[in-house]
Amino acid sequence: MTAETEWARVAPILERLIETRDRQPFGPLISIDTYRTTTARKALRLGVDMVNDVGGLSSEEMIELAGESGVDFVAMHQLSLPVDPKITLAQDVDPYAALEQWLLARLERWEKAGLTSIGSSSILV
Repeated sequence: MTAETEWARVAPILERLIETRDRQPFGPLISIDTYRTTTARKALRLGVDMVNDVGGLSSEEMIELAGESGVDFVAMHQLSLPVDPKITLAQDVDPYAALEQWLLARLERWEKAGLTSIGSSSILV
């Protein structure tokens, strides 16, 4: 799916959700699931509260957006982008160790990018 197709699919739904949320005294938080920075940026302009980066906050552009946006980001673990169900951990790999290794590598990268001092934003894993 192209970035344009993704946005065409999610934009009308996000607009409606945000309109509905804004009419409520205690509306829900609204997030967007994407690995595309262009989609995340457009969704933030519409008023989403959080970005679920299915790319694990690994692209330089998404890391930069996380630093400048002031909203929470969820860095989701994955083995491939786009997700391919045929790609799995080998049987002899400890999944806890693999996840820990992935997270430590991400934390180092985020720290180098200055994401340890985002201000009011958080990175959730």
